[in-house]
Amino acid sequence: QVISPGPIVVINSDPVLPFHDDRFDAAICCVSVDYLVRPIDVVRELARVLRPGGRFAVSDVIVRGQVSPAVRRDMELWVGCIAGALDEADYRSKLKTAGFGEVDVETWRIYEGIVPEAEGKFASAFIRAQKPL
Repeated sequence: QVISPGPIVVINSDPVLPFHDDRFDAAICCVSVDYLVRPIDVVRELARVLRPGGRFAVSDVIVRGQVSPAVRRDMELWVGCIAGALDEADYRSKLKTAGFGEVDVETWRIYEGIVPEAEGKFASAFIRAQKPL
């Protein structure tokens, strides 16, 4: 089956997706969640349009532990999706609040050499969630 282009949705302006409930088997997010103005609303919409058992996936940056407010305000780190990264537990919580059941966070790369005070605290991860049956 050929996938045809669908509607273009500016999700930060209005997080409502123009699809019926329980329409899709899977959804992916191709940007870091820290770019979303209303991440819970967006992820809740993804859960709404997924069929029961449907899956959501994103590759994103997560935080492993505390980092200083100075690191969080560093503009270069924001541009690199580092400063706005969610803590792993916060990521899980947001997905569960949005309506997902099972959430898996698989760390695949730990960042080193970014900022000495945040050494080893940021990582790339695959985040996967499943809508309950």
